[in-house]
Amino acid sequence: MVFQDADNKERSKKMSLEKVELKLLNPRGEIEPPPAFAPALRVPDLAGKKIALIHNLKAGANTFLDAVEELLRAKYPTAEFLRDFTTTINLAKEPEFYDEVANACDAFIFGSGD
Repeated sequence: MVFQDADNKERSKKMSLEKVELKLLNPRGEIEPPPAFAPALRVPDLAGKKIALIHNLKAGANTFLDAVEELLRAKYPTAEFLRDFTTTINLAKEPEFYDEVANACDAFIFGSGD
């Protein structure tokens, strides 16, 4: 049981009649999206081109790229295939890695395993 004196009753009555304003906030915040950019133009012909075959070290990725290379080599015998590049499972290599790949080849094919 709660006992209130006269002052507390009057104060409670006043507080219940006061206007209350609530501000609704979005807990997600606002995050600016990264800048968009257009993808590189498609290579019109793979003949005589350097093609990097990159995989993410997951099971089956290298086997998949072996098959891709075999098919492409049959169709484009003058193409050169570079197999020196691997990335991490989550593709979190340093930006310099991707610059190195871009400078070394005309096109790349990425294979993911599992």
